[in-house]
Amino acid sequence: MREIHITLVLPTAEEIHQLVLQLNQLYSRLKKIDGSDDDCEKPFAIETGQLGAYRDRLIRLANNFTESTSSNVDPSVVPWIEIDAERSHIVRLIRCPLHVGDALAEWVYPNLKSILMTSATLSVAGSFDFLFERIGLEKLRERKLLSIALDSPFDFQEQAMLYMPPDLPPPDSADFVQECAETIGEILTATTGRAFVLFTSFYALNVTFNKLEDDLRAQGITPLKQGHTARSVLLERFRADTSSVLFATDSFWEGVDVAGESLQCVILAKLPFRVPTEPIFQARAERIDAEGGSAFLDYTMPLAVIKFRQGFGRLIRRKTDRGVVVVLDSRITQKSYGKTFLRSLPALKHDDNDRESMCESIRTFIN
Repeated sequence: MREIHITLVLPTAEEIHQLVLQLNQLYSRLKKIDGSDDDCEKPFAIETGQLGAYRDRLIRLANNFTESTSSNVDPSVVPWIEIDAERSHIVRLIRCPLHVGDALAEWVYPNLKSILMTSATLSVAGSFDFLFERIGLEKLRERKLLSIALDSPFDFQEQAMLYMPPDLPPPDSADFVQECAETIGEILTATTGRAFVLFTSFYALNVTFNKLEDDLRAQGITPLKQGHTARSVLLERFRADTSSVLFATDSFWEGVDVAGESLQCVILAKLPFRVPTEPIFQARAERIDAEGGSAFLDYTMPLAVIKFRQGFGRLIRRKTDRGVVVVLDSRITQKSYGKTFLRSLPALKHDDNDRESMCESIRTFIN
């Protein structure tokens, strides 16, 4: 970051400020000419107004640039620079509050008599403590703060089954992606499509899709891939073709509603832990550690649990739906924190038999 600041940011900031100075000089000269006689025609009126607008926009840009790149940045704000990987001339200056709950508690909540918040997936192992801390509600303990977690209207014991095959390598092993791809292919054969396959990286998505595409088509299963076309078009194709399978990542873990026979299987390739090098994620984790907490237990894992619940929630959308969720990440059964993920799900039947037995069980359960 320091190298980028020296080689890119500082020269650019200086150039912007120089341009602002030149625009100010030009603006002042035009204003003098334009204001010489109120009764005379003003040839520069429109040009002066436009120039003033451009100058003001450039001043705001310069100020934002300076604030975003200053070495004396506000500690409550996380600034970073993003350069488009494919279009290097596109540079984004981003500033994000380190803890949005502080701003909400100071500026929003005091102006409201009451607040009603609802969601299906924002508790972690039955607790709302993580949500309260993240959005500043823990600062309102002196006010009447009520929370309730209601049971799902769905009968997950009858409508769903959770599979966690124990004979896959750990996700940090070199052969994990290839082994997962083979297992996914076996599962999709058992379900004849009708599945979401959700990844945490485009790399794993692309490797798996490329490995399975031809074989799936040979079986009469239509493979769809995020990025090939618009999200809405992909979903319409998926809903219309009950022999299709959609390979997707981040945005399809949530906010997607596909009811009925089109979706009877959701495969989660890995537990959805965030990338630890994302600037805002890294800054928040460092702050938690500096304050004596555990970034993993207090931040990383709760975020992953919420995302995991959202991915699981793609399956059962109405009382007549039926299907299976398969988690290919062995950490859910082999790590102590895996229990937190499982406790965050509704009560349902689990199956942790080997892959061969799993595929036969899936075929029987769905059909």
